[in-house]
Amino acid sequence: GESYLELGHSPIKVGFGKDTFTGAYKLVCLYNYSSEIGREDATRCEVFDFTTNAWRYVTPAAPYRIVGCLDPVFVDGSLHWFTDCKETKVVSFDLHTEAFQVIAEAPFADDPDPYEFVMCNLDNRLCMSRIFWAKQVVWSFNSGKKTWDNMYSIDLVSTYACFTIPSSAVALSPLTLLEVKKKKKKKRLLFYDRLETQTLFAHDPETGSEDIVFSAESTLGYPVFYFQSLISI
Repeated sequence: GESYLELGHSPIKVGFGKDTFTGAYKLVCLYNYSSEIGREDATRCEVFDFTTNAWRYVTPAAPYRIVGCLDPVFVDGSLHWFTDCKETKVVSFDLHTEAFQVIAEAPFADDPDPYEFVMCNLDNRLCMSRIFWAKQVVWSFNSGKKTWDNMYSIDLVSTYACFTIPSSAVALSPLTLLEVKKKKKKKRLLFYDRLETQTLFAHDPETGSEDIVFSAESTLGYPVFYFQSLISI
């Protein structure tokens, strides 16, 4: 209610993932508990146990407050969040050990607006993207070297000029990578605008151009990518 928002909390986003060792599915609710930075109880974490059909607390929770307006991202047995601190970090939750750890700092030094960047899963790799007007960069996390590798750079000037996108202050959201016929050719990036969700765009890294690949009649809902490794239909 209002008291929750008055305490400086952000909307709660529930994460869904799969324990890659046991095959158990888990719902994870990580939310900011204290508005004071540096406190040990900055966050609280609850996990839904499908064997008992009940929520239970996990301690210790994440060591930093999180950016609550963004969805957590599932990659390779772990859920990931951005931290809400001076230097943005990425914190992960292992669904098997149920332990949190900071895996990396974001590939930028400042503290941007939460709507200027986004996290995603591309080809089962942890990726993030941010607006640096007049372009948006997409990075892929190298878990071995603990570094961020540049994957794509979208020219926002041409993209916004060609398509009706309502706001340049919100990062476009990468959805998946599209296969191409030529093996040596780099995959196209499928993405959408989070404010105008009925249109899907494809970015061609070879030509630097964008095309509309799908457009729905309704703006209700938003697209998600189906992971066969996570759910079998």
